[in-house]
Order: sequence, then C-alpha cells, then structure tokens
Amino acid sequence: MTERSKVRQLCVALAAMLAAGPIGLGADSVRGANWASAHIAGIPAVDPGCKVVFDANDKTLDTPNHAYQEHVEAGGKKVTSELITVNGQRYLLVNGKWSKSRMTVADTKAQEEENKKNAKVVSCKKVGSDSVNGQAATVYTEHSENEDTKADGKVWISSSGVILKNEIDLDTGDATKNHITIRYEYGNVKAPI
Repeated sequence: MTERSKVRQLCVALAAMLAAGPIGLGADSVRGANWASAHIAGIPAVDPGCKVVFDANDKTLDTPNHAYQEHVEAGGKKVTSELITVNGQRYLLVNGKWSKSRMTVADTKAQEEENKKNAKVVSCKKVGSDSVNGQAATVYTEHSENEDTKADGKVWISSSGVILKNEIDLDTGDATKNHITIRYEYGNVKAPI
C-alpha cells in the first residue's frame, strides 16, 4: 500500500466519523440528536449536539500529536500504522520509514469540509465517561453516511478538548467492512524527519 493510499485511508476513516456530513477531522470526519431526515434545500442540517465532536477534531488537528492506528480488515487481517501531526504537516510511518505526507493539515481540513457538504446522515450522542491511558474522557457515539460510506463508532474526548481515541466500523459500500482503532498521544511530539 502506498503512502498516499495509507494517508487517504486514515483520512477517510477519520472523516467518516468526524467530518462526514454537515465534520471533517480527515482522513482524511469526524452530531447530538439524529438529524438524518433534516434537509433544507438539499443541504443537511448541522446537528448542534455534534459541535463538541467537530471542535475536538479541529483541535486535534491543530495540536501536535502522534496517532497509532490499528485497522482490522474483513477476514481478520490486521494492519498498523502511525501518523504524526505537527506544525501543519503530517508524517506517516511506511514500511518502517517515516515520510512527509503530501496531505497537510490544511488539506485534511479541506477534505473534511467537503465530506460535511456531501453527508447524508450524521448523528452523535454523549454516552458517558471513561479513561484512556489514565486520562479522563467523555465518550460519544457517532453514525455517519455519505454516498458510498457508512460508519459507526465511538470517540473519546479529553477534558482539554482533544481526541484521545476513536473506534470506527467502516463500510465502504464495496462489501468491505473494516474496524479501525486510533489512539492519540500529545506529549513531546516532534517531526520524525
């Protein structure tokens, strides 16, 4: 898998949950009450309950972070990857070597905005509290649909407003279903190259 396709896959997964619809977060996503049928002039209404999730996605993109992704494909094949976001740039670990992505934070945000415009359904719901690596988090469930992708998942948001973890079940419409887990770390993040 090429670097570009890995970044796109990550952005699609993130965008599906954090930006599809009325997010972006994405990649490369991604809602309070279900607003699936609320459309005005063909444009989906923005679920005000999802603002906290959209804001967390934006803050996560703007905060230096190291994301660890585990992707379980149909058939049980497990693929892992890492993505560092710092100073508006993104770096992807491919075949044991870090490379600078052509997809910047600005590109990711633009993709997410496009996903918002194209979403058919986006909903989210606060479901409780939990912790990720000892950090307190508020947990939200999300459901999103666009023309060719459906996603269900959970997002853990810290008290400082950044995403600590995402779990996403992604259906890309081609009989392929994927489970993606993304965990974020924020301490001492630097460009790897």
